[in-house]
Amino acid sequence: MEVQIISKEILKPSSYTPHHLRTYKLSVLDQLAPPHYIPIILFYSPSSEYFCRKSDHLKKSFPKTLTHFYPFAGRIKDDFSINCNDDGAAFIEADVDTGEISMVLEQADINQLEQLLQCSPYGKSSKLSTDHICIWHAVADASTLATFANSWAAITSVSNNISNEVIFEGTTLFPPQDLSSFSLHNFVKEDELREIVMRRFLFDGSKVAALRAEDKYCNGCSRFAEENETATATAIYWKLLPSDNSKLAREKLHAGGGYFNFLKKAGEQARKSPNLRVFGFSSWCKFPFYEADFGWGKPIWSSPALKLNRVAIFLDTKDGKGIEAWIGLSKDDMVKFEKNPSILTYASFSPSM
Repeated sequence: MEVQIISKEILKPSSYTPHHLRTYKLSVLDQLAPPHYIPIILFYSPSSEYFCRKSDHLKKSFPKTLTHFYPFAGRIKDDFSINCNDDGAAFIEADVDTGEISMVLEQADINQLEQLLQCSPYGKSSKLSTDHICIWHAVADASTLATFANSWAAITSVSNNISNEVIFEGTTLFPPQDLSSFSLHNFVKEDELREIVMRRFLFDGSKVAALRAEDKYCNGCSRFAEENETATATAIYWKLLPSDNSKLAREKLHAGGGYFNFLKKAGEQARKSPNLRVFGFSSWCKFPFYEADFGWGKPIWSSPALKLNRVAIFLDTKDGKGIEAWIGLSKDDMVKFEKNPSILTYASFSPSM
């Protein structure tokens, strides 16, 4: 796939960040974030408006949006804070042939999606598509990413304003801690990426409803799953894990000490046992990526472009009734996973858009 970079520049917020907001302290949840970027790619149907006009609208509204999301225009100072110095954020214009974008939509292949990125999720340089947003995970999570996309869209469109003021209060609720003895780098090993297969599985609305009715997959959580799509998909994925691993994880999760203690113990256990396999789940369900209308309609598809081992990322389908699950496993594990009767019954593999 050929991605032609048209321009690249650093844009600064349209207004200076007040002095009392110049230092943004990370919350403990930010500190616990995995060490990678969180990219999202939004695909839109072609419109009659010329590309240069669309890009001009985006470029003009971007500095205004950064004023509300001032930490994004700063620089990471240390493990505890961001220097909100208004240095700016990268704005890159690129062009990709329409036929090649259509191929991406037809195949939904993670390797093709990664080619549309300017910043590698793991910190290396690559290329960009114009409908891509990428932010370091310690600065923002997927929920904040969705808020940023919709705020940028609102400022770009005729409303030219965001409906609600953005408030960064995570530090007040979850103060930072000294986590020098704890690291999530064991969960993201770049040398493993070549051996990882990331597949997209679709649970359509009817299959989600059927899963909710299956008590055997919910393992006692069916009441919760009736109201939560993510719990439904997680239940079946959890059920497919080796029984010894899933039993151990459940015991750890329900032990005393809360979520932070659980993560800390999990990290310690991973360091002590290099052969221990850790499975992670990340739900992006109910995040309004499909509401980001910049003035030329809502996205026809939104997708992460992140390859991680033993991780499942859940997103809503466009109609809001089904679930898209991006699942990363080793090549051998993926072969077994795709042949599992439960997966074949409830999910379709990498369907086109």
